[in-house]
Formats: sequence, C-alpha cells, structure tokens
Amino acid sequence: IGSIVLAGGVAGVYSLGTLPDYQGRGFAGTLLRHALDDVKRRTGVERTVLQSTRQGLNLYTKLGYCVVTEFDVYLHEGYGRTA
Repeated sequence: IGSIVLAGGVAGVYSLGTLPDYQGRGFAGTLLRHALDDVKRRTGVERTVLQSTRQGLNLYTKLGYCVVTEFDVYLHEGYGRTA
C-alpha cells in the first residue's frame, strides 16, 4: 500500500508498506518506482520527500534517498481517549 500527495511542486510519499509475509521481495521498491514514474509522466513533478521508519530506511537509501533530519514522536497515554 502507498500514497503520493502532490503539493508545492513536490511528491510526498506516505504510508508505503508491505505485508510482513511479502517483505524483502522488492514489492515496495517496485511500487514506489512505478508510482513516482507515473506522477512524473502525468505532472512533470520529479522531486520527492518522505518520512521513514527505521525499518524502511534501508529501502529508501537503496532507492537514492538520503537522511536530511531526524525527529522524535511523542505519545501522551490519555490523548484521544473518551470517558
């Protein structure tokens, strides 16, 4: 599964994932390359940006992406709970 959102002349890649039984077989890389080729063909947009988990970092570096920053995610245990 994956999603690409166009904004400001950049294609943002979101939620790219593969079911655990199919990981490591090249599906995510193939899907991403095909989707970005399609975006480029239809819109001319070539620049892309994404956020990665540590698990996905190896895939993205193999595809030519480089780390430009890191950030932390914080969770408040009570956030979003209803009484």
